Amino acid sequence: MRNWFRNMAIGRKLPLAIGLLLTLAVATLSAASYMMSRSLIVNQAANNLKGAAYSHAKQVEGLLHAIDTDIKARATTPSTARTLVALSDAFKATTDPQTTLQRAYITDNPEPQGQKDNLVNAVTGSSYGFLHRTHHPGLRLLQQQMGYYDIFLINNDGDVVYSVFKETDFATNLMTGEWADTGLGDAFRQARESDQDAESVFVDFAPYEPSAFAPAAFIARPVVLDTGERLGVIAYQMPIGEINSAMSDLLSLPDTADGFLVGSDGYLRTDSLQSDKNDILVTKIESPYILSTLGGTAQSYKGIDRSGRSIMGHAVPIRFLGTEYVAVVQISKSALLSGLNTAAALQQILGVTILTIAIGIGIITSRSITRPLGNLTTAVSQIAGGDNHTKVPETDRTCEIGQLARATEVFRQNALQISTLSAEQDKNNRAMQAMAAEREAASLREFELIKKREATDRAAVAQREAMMQQLGESFGRVVEAAREGEFSTRVEADFEDATLITLAGGINALMALIDDNLSRTRSVMKSIAEGDLTQYMDGTFHGDFADLQDSMNVMVDSLRNLVEDITNSSMTLTASSGELRQTSGVLSQQAERNAAALEETSAALTDLSSRVTSIHQAIADANQSAQTARNTATASETVATEATIAMDRIAEGSREITRAVSVINDISFQINLLALNAGVEAARAGDSGRGFAVVAAEVRKLAQDVGDSARQITKVIKQSDQDVSDGVRTVAEARASLQAIAQSVIAISESFDEVSIAIAEQSVGIQSIATSIQHIDDRSQRQAASFEEVTASSHLLSTQAETLTRMTRQFKIAGAGAEDTAPAAGATVA
Repeated sequence: MRNWFRNMAIGRKLPLAIGLLLTLAVATLSAASYMMSRSLIVNQAANNLKGAAYSHAKQVEGLLHAIDTDIKARATTPSTARTLVALSDAFKATTDPQTTLQRAYITDNPEPQGQKDNLVNAVTGSSYGFLHRTHHPGLRLLQQQMGYYDIFLINNDGDVVYSVFKETDFATNLMTGEWADTGLGDAFRQARESDQDAESVFVDFAPYEPSAFAPAAFIARPVVLDTGERLGVIAYQMPIGEINSAMSDLLSLPDTADGFLVGSDGYLRTDSLQSDKNDILVTKIESPYILSTLGGTAQSYKGIDRSGRSIMGHAVPIRFLGTEYVAVVQISKSALLSGLNTAAALQQILGVTILTIAIGIGIITSRSITRPLGNLTTAVSQIAGGDNHTKVPETDRTCEIGQLARATEVFRQNALQISTLSAEQDKNNRAMQAMAAEREAASLREFELIKKREATDRAAVAQREAMMQQLGESFGRVVEAAREGEFSTRVEADFEDATLITLAGGINALMALIDDNLSRTRSVMKSIAEGDLTQYMDGTFHGDFADLQDSMNVMVDSLRNLVEDITNSSMTLTASSGELRQTSGVLSQQAERNAAALEETSAALTDLSSRVTSIHQAIADANQSAQTARNTATASETVATEATIAMDRIAEGSREITRAVSVINDISFQINLLALNAGVEAARAGDSGRGFAVVAAEVRKLAQDVGDSARQITKVIKQSDQDVSDGVRTVAEARASLQAIAQSVIAISESFDEVSIAIAEQSVGIQSIATSIQHIDDRSQRQAASFEEVTASSHLLSTQAETLTRMTRQFKIAGAGAEDTAPAAGATVA
């Protein structure tokens, strides 16, 4: 591998080395920047999703518990019991109540569908219309203020004696009617059998036909008097719109975020923001991560949603009256990383552009060197092969290649001269041979001299030819080595001919110059590979080598500027992360102080709520005493009435006795008169009438006694009648007093009821405020935790920025003379 690279042509070696170095540098920096940015974005998004999921779960839990608190308060309020009893009695007193009431409040209701609750007064043929007009405004106001879909009052027999919206379930029976098997029927039956102190009954969402098959959930509690008497059930149809709003408020997250509530069956309980249809009880979640959160702990997850998008999210479990839900907040990863991918794509395009430009410069520069070298090598090879008439190219260049071409041209001219000298020598040899032949006959000595001279000349020619051959072979090796990229080979200069020695020296000087220039280029490239961007291609160069020098120095400046920009960016990122860390720390402390203040406020509200509850209990006890006094006053009024009636009867009896005594008195007077007449007649009769006279005297005496007794009885009866009249008048006065007392006690009882209702509503309001304060406290603590996570993220960002700074410090861009610019092309080589 090493020999392959060493033997590679310089026209390929230069651009390949430049391209590999630039590719390695740009790819390393791009990959590091992309990974750090992606990790930071994903971690920050995970923290945001976690905070949003916990926040929305708390909102849903707070809403559900507020509804449970409200129905508990309403179920124990005396006004609810009175309303249920009154409406139930009026319902039973109505002829065919289901037909009559549905016709009055639904069929004949002039209000449009969905606004039937606007009708307050209707003709029902019973007291139900009056009682509905009395209680409906207050219950509708409660429904509107709390956002409930509907409110139901149901008696023990299962009759829906009241509902706000008057749908087709109104006035039906939940034990035997057509809606007995619905969620409302289940809630009623469970609440009717539950204890007063038990948890409220909750029936999860399901399609409810009376509400046009809309998803409906119900919460119910029994209405029980303090005496333990069960009056019926109060039920709420849950506010699905409020629950949906609690999960869909994702203004702090991107538009691709989605939030929804999942039931234990996997179906959605709220509408998805990323779907055009109604997803409630229609769309089912199959993700094992979300379903495993039911009854478990909160967790983050990644996966593929039902639309095929790659997502990440956080799931938080919710438990309410035995029902399990999962609050889910998720976001599309592609949208989350879209900005990062765009930046990465631009960075890749920029890197490819820089690489393309650098490789193009390398190819142009290498071709400007290798193409003339190739032409010159071809010419030298032809000359070395004996073709001394070959034209040497590139002799007009002023660079080292031109010098090499001109030296080759000198070599060619010398070869031509040697060839000419050889031809002349041959010609002289032939002349000498002719002269020798002519003089052969003249003198043998002269012939011998000529033969010696001829031998000497042949030896000189042979020596010169041998030197020329040696010079050609040595020059061929130098040129061949130059073609292979090896410029350290030199022409051997061991000649006796000064001209040949000069020619060899010129070629060696040319090769040394080329080798030195390439060594300087190689040194700069090695420094760049080692991260030293302070080294330039120094020295004086001409022609293509000067262009190569300029290109190399510009490339070093470009790389140094790139590394400096990255270093400055990392330092700016470090400073920004420090400021972010400091700011998040201050915000975290403020959030902690706010959380402490909210805890104190929550404790004060809790104490106030307990005091209001105590007052409510005291008012309830006083109301119970007032109710007892009211009942006693009512009973006393009844006794007084009965006593008045009895006294009237006594007075009437006295008058009857007086009349009877008057009759007896008249009879006794008649008897006395008859006895007197009998005595007169007996006296007239003489002795025969004496016995009859005695009897008449006795009868007269008896009649007188009866008259005296009758008069005495009449006197007693008159006195008794006077006493009875006085008693009747006294009882009448006592009855009037008792009626006034009863009315006062009733007014006091009603005032106590109103005070009890007001205190109960205040208690509910205070509990709602306490719950809201608790939610704000939880959110403040969550915000403090989020600020701590931001602080941790800023620490991580600072650490990663320092890591990037250390990576860029591997490149040496400053030092001794680092502030100097690249050396000029005309600088002198030492």
